[in-house]
Amino acid sequence: MSTELYRIENLIFRYDRKYDRKRSQPSDTVLSIPDLTILKDRVTVIRGHNGSGKSTLLKLLNRLLQPTEGNITPGGDFRSVLVHQEPYLFHGSVLHNLTAPLHFQGGRKPGEAEKAASALKMVGLEDFEKRRARELSGGEKKRVAIARALMTGPDVLLLDEPDANVDSRTSRDLEILVQDLKMRGISTVLCSHNRGFAYRCCDDLIDLYQGSPVDHDENVFKGSYRCASGLYAEFRIGEWNIRCPSVTGEYTTAVISPESFTLLSCQPDSDEGNTFEAEIQDIRASKKGLKTLVLAGPADLRMRISDAELSVSNLKKGDRLSLLFSPSSVKLY
Repeated sequence: MSTELYRIENLIFRYDRKYDRKRSQPSDTVLSIPDLTILKDRVTVIRGHNGSGKSTLLKLLNRLLQPTEGNITPGGDFRSVLVHQEPYLFHGSVLHNLTAPLHFQGGRKPGEAEKAASALKMVGLEDFEKRRARELSGGEKKRVAIARALMTGPDVLLLDEPDANVDSRTSRDLEILVQDLKMRGISTVLCSHNRGFAYRCCDDLIDLYQGSPVDHDENVFKGSYRCASGLYAEFRIGEWNIRCPSVTGEYTTAVISPESFTLLSCQPDSDEGNTFEAEIQDIRASKKGLKTLVLAGPADLRMRISDAELSVSNLKKGDRLSLLFSPSSVKLY
């Protein structure tokens, strides 16, 4: 069975005049994606600044819009639901908002109240059925909209900026919800420009810049953080322990920039840094004057190196490297 949720090939999207009446000519290209795969059973986060095309891509995935050119091929027959950044809620109770879409499909259905109660419990709004929907806080409205989407039994949930304009507690509740949905077999594709939210939620991270995917090459690891009283603490990634800054709080994600690694020709004088062995799996073009080394080591890693350093060191696919990175280069989220 295919692990692909969506396969995007040679996608171009422009809004035509009926969407942009102020223009006498077709709008500029909003999205240009030569090749992109989104996987099933994962949380995919699309990141980018306002205007980068995140929301448009979600609408294309949900077939609310059609590509100007190219194709988006679903990896099977599944039901997807899009929850907008500013979801529209009907007048009346929360229960009415959850059951109304079912009525549009052909009248009342047996057990819908119980189903609504279950959906509300999933989003952390237990016993909210009688609350008036339009009197809820912004975060509560978003969770009601997600519960309403869950009422339809989706296989894929598309969330547009679910963390926008909510407080930190609601943001963490949404992170927990996204992971819970994954455990229930619901694939999630969401947009965010919040760095911490994106890192903590994602299995896969897609960066959009002016409508096109760009390589971020950041090393994003899920694991467990153990605080310490000294300068450094530990973050455990599977069987790999790395030193990181010692800061108060609970952290689930460590991010290491691809520029953080240094090639070692001998054992360092100090044992305070993180050292490890890795093998070069691939060498890819990156930014101008740089290459990305895809490494297999204690974890899958990406490292950036200048063309000049690559040439001098004569590195090639299959070579083994000794590498060092500083604990201060580890960012915790």
